Amino acid sequence: MAKPEVGRFHESASCKKFFTTVREQWKSDPFSENEPEDYGCLHVWLSERDREKWDEEIERDVTAGKLDFLVKEAVAEKNQWRLKKL
Repeated sequence: MAKPEVGRFHESASCKKFFTTVREQWKSDPFSENEPEDYGCLHVWLSERDREKWDEEIERDVTAGKLDFLVKEAVAEKNQWRLKKL
């Protein structure tokens, strides 16, 4: 199976070390009472970090004017009475 293209961060030494540690802990005690809680905490942390990075990217794009076309499209739709209530 080919390795998925998800960027290069996952190949960094610190990332590999972190996930190796987590993997080894879960392998040594796969039925640990804390595993669901640990997995949940990791999932929440990753989700929050992903959301923060996404917000930062959107802010950079707005500042750079990369999303101006969306405002123009919305105004054009409004002027043609084609907006729908949500």
